[in-house]
Amino acid sequence: MDSEQAFCRFVRHALAPGAGERLAAMATGAKGRRKILLALSHRFRSDIRAEAIRRLGTACALDRPCYVYCEGMPFGAAMATVQGAYENLAECDSWLILLQDGSAAIHRPERWDDEVEIGL
Repeated sequence: MDSEQAFCRFVRHALAPGAGERLAAMATGAKGRRKILLALSHRFRSDIRAEAIRRLGTACALDRPCYVYCEGMPFGAAMATVQGAYENLAECDSWLILLQDGSAAIHRPERWDDEVEIGL
């Protein structure tokens, strides 16, 4: 599964139905991808379905490969492990680390204390 497919699978299941479909459609074009990366700072968090939120450390295995969605990086940049991605983004805000199968993610919005783990 490539980064766009994983992202689309994830948002369709983890976000409110209208929001998930909207972001999946936006992920197919460069302009939409830029808007998605900007939305990670605040709007994305409010669209996450409450039942998809997990306690930190329970949904994402740190040794699994992942994709990173963060402004200033290519959309869905591949990383060898979640742990490595998390360490590389330690000083950043507004990002999403997504398992390559699209089953779970860690999201950090602009406010770091609102970081959440999301599982399908």
